[in-house]
Amino acid sequence: MTVAVIGGGLAGSLLALELIARGLEVQLIDGGPDGATALSYGAVAGWAAPPTPLGRRMRRSPQLWRELQQRHGALGWERCWLRLNRAGWLGRLPLPCGQVQARPFLEALPGVLQRQGVRCVQAAVEALAPGAQGWRLRLSDGSALEAPVVVLAAGAACRRLWPPLDGRLRISWAGVLELDAWPGGYRRRQLRLPARFERLALERRAPQLEQEQWVVDPGLVPWGTTALVGQISLVRPGLELGDPPNPERMEQRLRQGLEAWDPALARAAGRYRQAPVAFCADGRPLVGAVPEAAGLWQFTGFSAAFAQVPALAPVQAAAIAGRPGALEDLARLTGCG
Repeated sequence: MTVAVIGGGLAGSLLALELIARGLEVQLIDGGPDGATALSYGAVAGWAAPPTPLGRRMRRSPQLWRELQQRHGALGWERCWLRLNRAGWLGRLPLPCGQVQARPFLEALPGVLQRQGVRCVQAAVEALAPGAQGWRLRLSDGSALEAPVVVLAAGAACRRLWPPLDGRLRISWAGVLELDAWPGGYRRRQLRLPARFERLALERRAPQLEQEQWVVDPGLVPWGTTALVGQISLVRPGLELGDPPNPERMEQRLRQGLEAWDPALARAAGRYRQAPVAFCADGRPLVGAVPEAAGLWQFTGFSAAFAQVPALAPVQAAAIAGRPGALEDLARLTGCG
């Protein structure tokens, strides 16, 4: 059976590897490098997972990343330490953590996918519709392909391709500063993150918003030889992506939000980068089969993607491959029946 996975970022790529490990033929359609994965902090702190079925599985995410690197070679994962911002006495203690650096992860992926036999198609999917052999995909290079099974793992592009997706799936615009050089006074193997992300609270309020709102979460993580600083999240009312926000204004807001945390970082030389990000307002990712669309699956809307995706990809792949009980496992882990 052939499975077409739409989206070549973290979610689509890890799912493709799990699918091919189960003997399925996989076509991974990658629309380009400008997705949310490239701007992610990539932090993995299993001990911080919530006391839920999915949270208990997320606690194994550091081990899951180590196993992925044992099978596929270096993927950017390494152990590090975490310091929490504005957390009282707890913020003075370095906590054990891990990070998957997005740049080396994305650089390693093409070789890993090729070695495992995943067929990668470099094009964006412009349209998705039922076809004679399951699903027909029209691509941006003018070609088309058909597959009996399709997985939507393209983040913010998923709703455009299939508008009836669950209304829990929404889109924000996220921006970060990519510094020109590593800042002085900070350790390279020590992440600095908020004790509580304001982004998560804003996402929970998304269904009630009547006008756009934005928040800034201060943070600092390694990104190759440089660093990513801060994170600004803008959420609009409704379900549509809309036009990109003005990058100059977003950068100004981000730097203003960083000023109270570290004025030097707020003024540091760097390039502002932004991308649309898919999320689910209730914090539960959108996984499993799409209702009333035989052969169409969803794998998107992750709120802690580098911990959730490696935990859920094997279960989703098992469900697509037809393993008995796998669909029930997905429903139990995400609370979706």
